[in-house]
Parts: sequence; C-alpha cells; structure tokens
Amino acid sequence: MKSRVERKIGVALVIALLVLGVPLWAQKVNISIAGWGPGEETFKPSWAMFKQAFEAQNPNITLELVGIPYENLRDQLVVRAQSGTAPDLAQIDSAMDLEMAALGYLNPLDNLLTAQTKSSVMKALLDASMYKGKIYALPQSPVAYVLYCNTDLARKAGFTKPPATIDELTQQATAISKLGKDENGNKIWGFSPDTARWLVATYDFLPFFYNFGGQEFDDQGRVTINNPAGVATLAWYQQLTKAGVLGPAGSDVREMRNLFSKRDIGFYVDNPGGRGIIRDQSGMGKDFDKYYTITTFPTKASSKHLGLYYAHSFVMFKQTKNPDAAAKFLNFYVANADTQKQYYQSTGQLPATNAALTDPAYNDSFSKTVLAQAANVIRPLGKDRPDKHGQLADIVAIAIQSVVVGGEDPKSALDKAASAMTDLLAQ
Repeated sequence: MKSRVERKIGVALVIALLVLGVPLWAQKVNISIAGWGPGEETFKPSWAMFKQAFEAQNPNITLELVGIPYENLRDQLVVRAQSGTAPDLAQIDSAMDLEMAALGYLNPLDNLLTAQTKSSVMKALLDASMYKGKIYALPQSPVAYVLYCNTDLARKAGFTKPPATIDELTQQATAISKLGKDENGNKIWGFSPDTARWLVATYDFLPFFYNFGGQEFDDQGRVTINNPAGVATLAWYQQLTKAGVLGPAGSDVREMRNLFSKRDIGFYVDNPGGRGIIRDQSGMGKDFDKYYTITTFPTKASSKHLGLYYAHSFVMFKQTKNPDAAAKFLNFYVANADTQKQYYQSTGQLPATNAALTDPAYNDSFSKTVLAQAANVIRPLGKDRPDKHGQLADIVAIAIQSVVVGGEDPKSALDKAASAMTDLLAQ
C-alpha cells in the first residue's frame, strides 16, 4: 500500500505538470489492443511493425498487443467487457463489431476519428460500420470471401480455367477428387468448405446459398433459410459429401488451409488473409502462389457472383480511460499508407481506403479479384439484429453439420434451423 507521503508526491507531480503546461494526454500512457492478429504467427511481424511505427510517431503512448485466438475472441471480449477489464481497442470483424455495439460495450467513434480518416475510408465500408446512425467500427480491411483454386490439381484433372458456375465447380471438384491420393498416400479432396460448428461454416455456406437464389429473410423480415434454394444448397453439400468429393466432413478452415498448402484440396473458401497463412504452411512462401489462383463465387440462379460482406475492423471499448490516445492509433492506421502496403504484401489484406482503388500496388490479379467480389456482397444474416448475429450463425452451422456429418435430410435440418431462428427473433 502506498504511504501518505508517496500519494502526496504523486499528486504534487500531477499539479507540477499542469502548472508547467504539460497536459495529461501528453504524459506516458498505455493503450491495449486485443485481437487474433497480435497472436497469430503469420500476422505477428505486421503487428510488431504497427507498434514500432506508431510509437515512433507517438512517443508518449505505449501500444500493448494482446493476442487472442479468433475462435475465443468474441466470448473473451464479452467476458472482459462485463467484468470491467476490456482492452482499450480490439481488432475484430464484421461478424461481431455491431453486435458489441448493440450490447452497449463500445464507444461511438464519430467525434474521435478525424475528418481526414472518415473521408479516406471507402464509404460503403464506413456505412456498413454504423449502428443506429453512429460509427462504432473502423474498417481495417475489406475481407471478401473468395474461392481458392488449386490450379495444379485442376490441370491434372483436365481444366485450365476456374469454375464460373456451380455446375462447373461440381464437375471440376469431382474430377479432382478422382485423382485419388497424393504422392504421400493422402486423399485428395475436390471441394472443402468449412463444415465445423462455428461461424466460419455459416459464412462459407451463405455465398453458395445466395448464388442458388436464397435469402435468409423475406422483405418483411421473416425467416426463409429453409426455402427451396436453401434446401438445394445443402442437398448439394450432402451429395458431394456422399460422393467423397467434399471433405473432410466436420473440419474447419484451419485444417483446410493446411491441406490446401499440401496440395491435397482442389477448392476451398477463405478470405484474402488465407494467402499469407497457406504461404507459410507450404514452406514455400510467395513461391507457393504459382500453384493456385482465386476467383469470385460461381453462379447458379443468380446472374451475379454474389458473396458476403465481411471486413476486419477496429473498435474502442467504453471502458477505456484514454479515448483520445486510443483514437490516435485508429487515425494513424488509416493515414499510414506505407504500413498498409507492407501489411498487404505480407498477408494479402487490402486497405479499406479509397486510395487502394487506384494505387498500382494493389493492381495485381489477386487484389482485383478481391475487390470485384467485394462489389457484390450481402451482409450475412441481416443487419437489423446484430445482437443476435452469433446465435443465428450457430443455428445455421448446426444445420450444416447435421447434414454433412450426421446425414440428416437437408429439408428437415433447415426446417429446424428456421424454427430456432424464428424463436430467437421472437417472430
């Protein structure tokens, strides 16, 4: 316990600083930022770069990086917010940013972001980061999901172009699966969406659902996940699973990245950040790029190559004691074009700025495909009830897993999902 003398000295120092004209914000402060990026090996070098560059410009602020695995991120942040131990900032994504806002945990950013920052971010992304008319998230990267295609396996199966339709994807994936095993005796899968029980399985499923012509809700907001398009999409999953084309059943995207990096998968779904991970896991770095390409989602009933809205984003918790200092990092990040370019080169994550649309650094085919997909997206599971987003996604994931792993009838599984979603939303 501090003595009375020590406390008096502390008060005297604060008074002295104020008398000397040194504002409190100019004194040394710590700003914590939690997210999966600071903890994942692929992203750690980039976050070390962010920290070094930010602290060089802001010597009075120490940026404390807190790594939390993505699968635990949402729950840990909720627990910390409820217990009064939330970080100042968090790197999260559009699956949870507005949910955190709806739960009342976040600071609105309207008066903390500079006018330059707000005008620099793509308007569509900033608009999608608003809840009840206020900005609650700052987009870090537009992370449109795309289809990763192993061009080496496709060539061996007799194909030279990525699939443009669901029928072409089925044909190519089936042919790739018939290649049998790799040189080490491992099974080669044709098509490997995430089918584990978590949010990513739902996010992998929904673009195909949209391209089959499906919608989660009708114009009146009523649940329609069990419409004919939904049943057809899930029946397609089941058909490919039974044929040994889709798999490994019940596995998540981390396993798919691993298998894709070993060239044991023809097609899998991922965001642009998957590029850095599969490069690392292949042991080949950028040289692995010659074995794959990416493409927009194949079409079926829709004439557009529809995808889902997804972005990595920064949020600020209400509990921060230094909102102005925390905001300095947000404004720094958007303004620092060189840092964003290095981040892109290392991980494949595009900036959320208007400048990225015309900068030659992002004019390669990978970037153009991501931006083309980002131009045709739907915000998954609606935008009116972000507080229920995670629960809605879990209900859909349960239906996917029950069909792919458990062999349940697709119509039955989606009828149960629709009933559960209706009850959750109290419709």
